[in-house]
Amino acid sequence: MARTRKATHPIIEADPTYPLSYNKSNRSFYKTIRGKRYYFGQDPDEARRRYDAEVSYLVRGEATPDAEDTLTVAGLFDHYLTDKHADLQAGRIVPRTFDDLTKHLSWVADQLGRDTLVSRLKPATMGILSRAIDAKSTSPHIRN
Repeated sequence: MARTRKATHPIIEADPTYPLSYNKSNRSFYKTIRGKRYYFGQDPDEARRRYDAEVSYLVRGEATPDAEDTLTVAGLFDHYLTDKHADLQAGRIVPRTFDDLTKHLSWVADQLGRDTLVSRLKPATMGILSRAIDAKSTSPHIRN
């Protein structure tokens, strides 16, 4: 009997053959490949494009070509969350920690610009983040 997945996003509901799953907590599309969860971003079309471009490398366990030249802030944080999700599954961190990391990184990505290339971040860019933290009082903690 074929296993069906729950439609957690309208794109998945509309197209059951959409290859990615949706993580509600960080609002990103992901795919588990070779036992590791890879995040491809929040926009379904862009996530699908990235997935299609990278899946063959990930299945083979290889680094994607030119990953450093096109790595965005959001992409960097997606890679970090992929690693932290493995820690969560292994019991090295608790779900609350993963959720807090997700919220904090989302906030930082909003401040720096999700589509900003990591290669373009400069020491002065940290001033932007510092002022944003100061404006939020003593902590960038996100309150829902």
